[in-house]
Amino acid sequence: TLLREAEAATLAQAVAELVRHEGFAPGEIFVLARRRASLRFAAQALRALHLPHVAPEEWSLAALPEVQDLIAVLDVLASPGQTLSLARALKSPLFGASDHDLLRLSEAARAAGAPRDWWSALMRGGVASPAFERARALLAGWREPAATLPPHDLLDRIVHEGDLIARLAAAVPAERVAVSVDAVEALLAASLELDG
Repeated sequence: TLLREAEAATLAQAVAELVRHEGFAPGEIFVLARRRASLRFAAQALRALHLPHVAPEEWSLAALPEVQDLIAVLDVLASPGQTLSLARALKSPLFGASDHDLLRLSEAARAAGAPRDWWSALMRGGVASPAFERARALLAGWREPAATLPPHDLLDRIVHEGDLIARLAAAVPAERVAVSVDAVEALLAASLELDG
């Protein structure tokens, strides 16, 4: 493992040299390896140098954070009482709520006598927060169409009306932007195959 890590660090330095001093774009550089494990070490080394990269991963689409965030939004639209999903959706780049915002929302729900009803606390607007104002407007606009639109159409609406691609680009580290955008696009493509 130490040998692979050292080799990956050397590789990452060489790629950094090509990108930063030789004028190559990261997308013009390909790294070949006999084993996938070597590419994982290379990806870690490139990430440490903040170099954008795409590496083969053994993750399922549903395991990617951007996809989990969108699934949380869908879960909340289908079942507003899902507090954990609402918290994840609110914290996602789509809305950008802070931990402090979530704590205040929890306190507002508790003060209203329904500690687990974050949806009502959010929709009442008792907690002032730009993230919550954005979430209130967008979620309210998506709630009714969620009952009738096909999955792809609803997701497409969420991505575009929520300006998700631009918000991801602003929120995730530069080296992860391409992977994040690809994950969202892959989810949209996968949703085209669903009938209900």
